[in-house]
Amino acid sequence: CQHLLNELGEWEDTKFIFRLSHGDLIKGVLLHLGISAKDHVAQVIEYMKAYSSSNHKSQMTGRLQNLGVTDQSIQYLLSLLDADTGLNQLTNLLRPVTKRRADSAELVKSALQHLKKVESTAGRLGLKFELQFSVKSFYPPCLYSGLTFQVIRVLTKKASRNMDIIGAGGRYNELVRTFTDYLDFGSTTTTSTRRSIKQSEESAESGGNMSSEDTLCATGFSLSVDRLVSAIIKLDTFNPSIVQVVV
Repeated sequence: CQHLLNELGEWEDTKFIFRLSHGDLIKGVLLHLGISAKDHVAQVIEYMKAYSSSNHKSQMTGRLQNLGVTDQSIQYLLSLLDADTGLNQLTNLLRPVTKRRADSAELVKSALQHLKKVESTAGRLGLKFELQFSVKSFYPPCLYSGLTFQVIRVLTKKASRNMDIIGAGGRYNELVRTFTDYLDFGSTTTTSTRRSIKQSEESAESGGNMSSEDTLCATGFSLSVDRLVSAIIKLDTFNPSIVQVVV
């Protein structure tokens, strides 16, 4: 993705940011705050989609109060949602959760460790774009599980700062698992085999061992081509040409 964006143009007064998150971060934080029911977790994640201004902050406060969340917990959650920062800073912000001996702490610590590995691997692979880390999750846990990310284009021209999400994706094992019984794994795969795969995945979640052969993994990434094209044609260096494309 970085190579593609660099090849498309010189991008004056523009920088790109990879914003990374992990589904278990928000799940652990909400569990820490006493929000554990699946429907309540889904509601909070839905509220996050509109969380961007002071007006939305007031609305979200009222909705969280309706769920029985205390004012102190609401303020802590809002402070986390406002933080798009480095991994070390985010780790410090999450210390009230991770310092406790609870399931919520284990969820968050495991997610932070995963993000740390991703950050290290990205550096070794030559990623030059800035990395930001966030607790926010804009995707329902029924679709995405684990790592999620967004590619953000930031315009810094004339002392202003406009942000535009041009790509997003993540890992969606949970979605694949939902359709396990309906997938065709090949003529040699039986119902008992599919059941064994599901049992292996459940064992892994509870701390058991699972072989790589039994793991159903899926990742996806979408790039907003229309937004990229709109941005490219505004560049001073843009030189239109005729190209034939067959899809």
